[in-house]
Amino acid sequence: MQDNIQHLFVYGTLRRGADSLMANRLSESSDWIGEGKVKGCVYNLGDFPGAIFDDTLDSYIQGEVLSLHNPTTAFEWMDKYEGYNAGSPESNLFTRKEFPVETSQGVFLCAGYQYLGSIQGLEPLSSGDYLLHLKQNK
Repeated sequence: MQDNIQHLFVYGTLRRGADSLMANRLSESSDWIGEGKVKGCVYNLGDFPGAIFDDTLDSYIQGEVLSLHNPTTAFEWMDKYEGYNAGSPESNLFTRKEFPVETSQGVFLCAGYQYLGSIQGLEPLSSGDYLLHLKQNK
């Protein structure tokens, strides 16, 4: 992971409109770049989504790109929130990865959190959009 990455891709409870405490904290600690998409699949895990980023797939994960004001500090608290510890990968629920994200303003190199748990028996969200899925299934 590059130390100088400053963009974050969020696809679930951290997006604008998710109305969570951490989404609000991110909103105060970043600038919204715009809607974005990355190849992969997103799954509804109950209280939160899990994404698998995979550029060999034809499906997309819908989300948003944020420009972090202080990436080092933001990634410290984001790693804790996402259950990511680089020092003990065997206990992680998510891992932080880098990948290109397509937006209407161009392609941004972003960090994002990929789910490491089992997806056996789960169907990917056909829309690739977790917030849309929540609205449709209220």
